[in-house]
Amino acid sequence: AHLLGPEATKTLLLSRALRCVRGSKSELLSLELPSEVEDLLAVSASQEESSLEVFSTIALWPLEEDLLVATDYGDTQHAEGDFEPVMYLSPDSYALVAAAPRVPADRVLDICCGSGVQGIVALRYYAKRAVFQDVNPRALRFTSFNAILNGFDGRFAVLEASICDDLPASLELPFQAILANPPFVPNPDNTASAAQPLYSGGGVDGEQVTQSIVAKAIGQLLAPGGRLSVVAEVPN
Repeated sequence: AHLLGPEATKTLLLSRALRCVRGSKSELLSLELPSEVEDLLAVSASQEESSLEVFSTIALWPLEEDLLVATDYGDTQHAEGDFEPVMYLSPDSYALVAAAPRVPADRVLDICCGSGVQGIVALRYYAKRAVFQDVNPRALRFTSFNAILNGFDGRFAVLEASICDDLPASLELPFQAILANPPFVPNPDNTASAAQPLYSGGGVDGEQVTQSIVAKAIGQLLAPGGRLSVVAEVPN
């Protein structure tokens, strides 16, 4: 609270971007209600409580010259049907950032956007507007935060949908560029432990989501002369 101020600290604690533990046993405080946070901050300000520790639950990644991207930590555990983490910036994330052509575009679609890193780079360098699609609502909340954090408020929209299903008729088409870092870990019968989070499981052969992206991009989403940039691991 001394660094961020009480209101910012309160917001971060209630959103669980910050968590608080107490005592030698590291009791995790739930802090569900604003009044609980306010009481805790009052105790902390009076220095009556010396056993409190606060830690961040999110990672903040510097990118390019002047961008910041928030994600969950790489070892954040998922709980199926209850909590799906937002993927950290991995080597394939950086590869797509570096490889995607930076050609001026009116509208860009970031498919399986995760933290929104690809569309945010597009907004920074060559896109007027971006639409971010993901099936994970937590990813879209991170994306909105990251877009606003980097100064792109008013230039983006989010779409909660699966690229493997029919997209809503309200989606404005076409796009001059599509960026995608889809799940590509093979996961037959949900047996691959490495594919448990939504951002990893790519279906039986790892190509399910990629195939849907290519088919929809060619048949529906891309403008004539548009570009599709995808990163994936595809068996030979």
